[in-house]
Amino acid sequence: MSMFNAMTSVGVRRSAGAVAGTMAFMATLVAAPSAAQAAVCTAGLCGEVRNSSISTDSLKVTSDWGSKASFWISPGGTSKTVMKDADGYYVDPGCEARVYFNRVSGPRLASGWHKINSATATSILYRC
Repeated sequence: MSMFNAMTSVGVRRSAGAVAGTMAFMATLVAAPSAAQAAVCTAGLCGEVRNSSISTDSLKVTSDWGSKASFWISPGGTSKTVMKDADGYYVDPGCEARVYFNRVSGPRLASGWHKINSATATSILYRC
């Protein structure tokens, strides 16, 4: 994940916060998530993928990076409805996916699986 995507995918910071909490939060953004994080949250923060309400297609998400067992979330939906902790999402070949933050979309993402860590809430603009 590029630094731009890492910074824009943070979305809403969901930790209360003293300086120590902020430092721990920032450390989780830098560290890559480990494999097979199914329902494993970091410091009480769980990964979340949101399919933007202006997306035109459902988005595949996984809660287990190791197996890539997946669920579909509709436009306007969130991974929280089907899993506690999302580990990543899949972009189908030929589809357009962009991280969407504060009504601004980032660069187009390549097809394939994209890993997120447990401290992120990622909104994706997805069109096929």
